[in-house]
Amino acid sequence: MPFIPRSKIKDLPPEPKRRRRGSRDLYEVIALMFWMFFLFSSLALLTMSKGEMTFGEYQFTWEKLGDVVYVFFGFWILCSIVVYFFDKKAVVIESENFEYHMKNYKELRDNIMSLEKDKIELEKQKIAKKLNNNPDE
Repeated sequence: MPFIPRSKIKDLPPEPKRRRRGSRDLYEVIALMFWMFFLFSSLALLTMSKGEMTFGEYQFTWEKLGDVVYVFFGFWILCSIVVYFFDKKAVVIESENFEYHMKNYKELRDNIMSLEKDKIELEKQKIAKKLNNNPDE
């Protein structure tokens, strides 16, 4: 389909919309996956060690798994902090992007409005010139 130019000057581009945050990037997705992994594995280990379950000949006890559970919960807290900072950074970046796009939108809107005003002035001059040339009508 060939490119069709706009027929009217006053067609404005869509106004940018404010969002709370930007999209997730790869590192934030990885941090979220680690966050879920450490949370669920910590809870599973905690449940197995407190319930004193056995799997075959191995018995899950708090003495054997306590340190591992603490380490996993520590990693989960670390991942929570990382995810919080990713979210905070995404909010700041989205705010900066919105301000940039809004500034560009306002400049473009002002240019389109001035072009439209110039077009109206030219049409008024043409009509006035026609009326001055043909006073009979």
